[in-house]
Amino acid sequence: MMRPAFRFSRTPPPRLPPPLGGLLTAHVLGDYVLQPSWMAARKSSRWSIAALHGAVYAAAHLAVTRDPAALLLIGASHMVLDRLRAAERLARIRDRCGPDHLLPSPERDRDARPANGAADGKPWPTAVIDNTAHLLCNAAAVRLCRPGTP
Repeated sequence: MMRPAFRFSRTPPPRLPPPLGGLLTAHVLGDYVLQPSWMAARKSSRWSIAALHGAVYAAAHLAVTRDPAALLLIGASHMVLDRLRAAERLARIRDRCGPDHLLPSPERDRDARPANGAADGKPWPTAVIDNTAHLLCNAAAVRLCRPGTP
């Protein structure tokens, strides 16, 4: 009797993190749709409001994961990033370390940009940094808290 050239393994294949679409949808829901304007205005000045926003944000991720540790990491990292205005700090570091910093002073003053790095004064680069940081933290939390992942 011939044996098959391959064997079916009894161990399940390794799980991949949830699709980026699920994390992105949960992020948009938690950070934009479910966040009232009063919360957005005060979350960077009071820890209690930042914690409330972190809890609402984590609840929006229930469709992505039900792991309590992952949800705790998602909510806590979001709370800290927003309360400490990490994206604005990173934008300032980027502006100080970029090629504009190497220009002579008169040229740098002439071509000065606002602190958020946008040429037209709109804060989209800071928003890009903020959203990227949150999505990276969320993906890491979900990946790290999965049982059986290295």
